[in-house]
Amino acid sequence: MAHNLCKVDGAMLDDPANEENMPFDYVANATAHLLNIVRANSQLRSSPLHAQLLSLMEFWNAAPEGREKGRAVDAFVDLAYFGTVGKALWYLRGKNDPQLQRELERLATVPGALIGNQYLFYIAGTLAAKGYDVSFVPEKGKQGKKTPDLRASKNGKTVWIEANAKQPKRLIDTPAKLWQLIRDIINEKKQKFADPTYWPGLITADISPAQHLVNENGTIPRLKLREDLCRPLGASLADGFIYPLYADDEWHTQPENQGNVFAYAVDEFSRIDRAKYGVTQCLITITRRVWHDGHQLALPKGHQLLVHRLSEADALLELSRHIYMVDSKTDDESVDRA
Repeated sequence: MAHNLCKVDGAMLDDPANEENMPFDYVANATAHLLNIVRANSQLRSSPLHAQLLSLMEFWNAAPEGREKGRAVDAFVDLAYFGTVGKALWYLRGKNDPQLQRELERLATVPGALIGNQYLFYIAGTLAAKGYDVSFVPEKGKQGKKTPDLRASKNGKTVWIEANAKQPKRLIDTPAKLWQLIRDIINEKKQKFADPTYWPGLITADISPAQHLVNENGTIPRLKLREDLCRPLGASLADGFIYPLYADDEWHTQPENQGNVFAYAVDEFSRIDRAKYGVTQCLITITRRVWHDGHQLALPKGHQLLVHRLSEADALLELSRHIYMVDSKTDDESVDRA
């Protein structure tokens, strides 16, 4: 194991449906692919990441009776975590992308960079698996310029993407803290799209550490929508839908649609000055939650996509089954929570 490449089932990784249908096999093969890449690079081979991946794969390759008791849950979470990176590298294999290599080196060697870089690869891999041509945008910080993280193209259309995932130092467990988290993410990341070169832009933000179900009204964690306004993406609403929030005059008056993370995201996204910042879409995700009832283990993921109403034709439907069309809003129309 220490000197040989891991065997990787390429056919397994080539079919994104296997990630949902056979999640353990998929992430195990994707993590093995990542380990092979790390092992083949002399700098990465001496990194803490190599030792962690090696230990992880040795655990799962051992016979069940030989595995360390009590480690299985954490080992599966790590497998799923690193598997997203391996998936991205599988779909981006063969690309000569220096910035991708820099991001991989950061993930392997820079303390504190693991969460942000893993999420960056998660977004890149998700889009690449959906047929997008994805590249990592070269940084221009030394030139004093802000740049987004990714460029993704498909069917002649291009979108620039800024991915954000942080581990807050304080617990996000109240509506006020949740609103501040959303506000800070959007206000900070929209700066990456001040240069028209990077228009249209998409902000993606993972809020996994936050207690996202807290809300001001104490209502159940479900939105109240009008069925007649939902436009199905498939045979039924279960296949996903597009919902024009701007056409629902009563949406903001419903208690279920107030004082929660979704309402905060809609409010902040609608207030972006699009004459200054080319942000046309915003994806709010939960990708690092672990559900375990003592018998079954799952890592459910959630994606909610906001799209400006003038950019509906450019909506990245591959990123979410729930698409909400939002109109612009002036500051005096918004709720002041300062």
